[in-house]
Amino acid sequence: MARKESSLQSYVYLSKINNSFTIIEKHASKIERKFENVTLTFSISNDFQDFLKGLKLAYTQVKRSTTAQESEPNTAFPKTDQASHVQEKDQSLQKVGEFSISNDTDFHSSSDIKLLQNGDIVVTNLNNRKLVVYDQNGLEKVEMELSHNPLYLATLPDDLIAMTLANERKVVILDLKERKVHRQIKLDDECHGIAQTGHRLILNGKLKGLLVLNSDFEVENIIPDITGKHIMCGRSNGTVVGGTLHCNNIYCIDISGVKLFEISPPGLEYLNGISVFNAGDIYTTGFLSNTLHRIDCKGEHSCVVLNKDDGINLPRSTCSCNSTKSIMIVNNDGRFIVTYSLK
Repeated sequence: MARKESSLQSYVYLSKINNSFTIIEKHASKIERKFENVTLTFSISNDFQDFLKGLKLAYTQVKRSTTAQESEPNTAFPKTDQASHVQEKDQSLQKVGEFSISNDTDFHSSSDIKLLQNGDIVVTNLNNRKLVVYDQNGLEKVEMELSHNPLYLATLPDDLIAMTLANERKVVILDLKERKVHRQIKLDDECHGIAQTGHRLILNGKLKGLLVLNSDFEVENIIPDITGKHIMCGRSNGTVVGGTLHCNNIYCIDISGVKLFEISPPGLEYLNGISVFNAGDIYTTGFLSNTLHRIDCKGEHSCVVLNKDDGINLPRSTCSCNSTKSIMIVNNDGRFIVTYSLK
């Protein structure tokens, strides 16, 4: 429990954090919230501790900012030596399209978005246990009802798509043409993130580590060092980039488990989406920072390419289209898909 008189400035920061409380309430047995005398009381399942790390850090920094007597503006997150680099916003993207995927009666909470080979867009609907396929203009083409809450996706040949499920020890392969489950892969660990690189699937086992599956969906390698909840994306050179959900640390590894680089982009708050171009550049969304960041292929430099001034607001997942050199972002907390093109 913590109590402190709030100022207008701290109210802004706390309101930002408060956007995430709707998620917490699904997992916590008790939550109390006040802003003039801040009171937080909650008990969280072990499965939800990773989420709280970033939230607790943010709240701690808010308390410090209300008492600090500094002439410069306060920030809700720690400063880094690269803070000035965050302000050097890249101007390489421009908005080229947008369409709605949510309405008042069917609120869409997307955990992932992917592009099929024909250009169609596959999006998960976490709230209503659906997988929806749209064309590039936002016209709905396929809607599949699911028996479990969908998490993350990886595209496969022949209109197949692999999908992880919340709190389930299996991965399902869906046939979008036939609109049915093509295959189920049973595992001995719950999986969160998933990525495809070459003919392999990489699964994020929450306890055992990353699982490398061959073309027959058999486990050929386990990378035990990376556990927890991660989001991942495969690269054309056979490597995988990923990061811990809701944090800001991005890594790149090969399928043997060798870590090639690691970077924490300054200003990235609450990682929620990751994608790559064939050239190797990595794009990540910051849900609380309202930003899209670009990381170079070697993991040496990062910069902000889009922010709230460009319309980025509570961005969730993202995907890249190499043929059109564009990026799609599930924006406005799951309400819209926005497309940006490289200039």
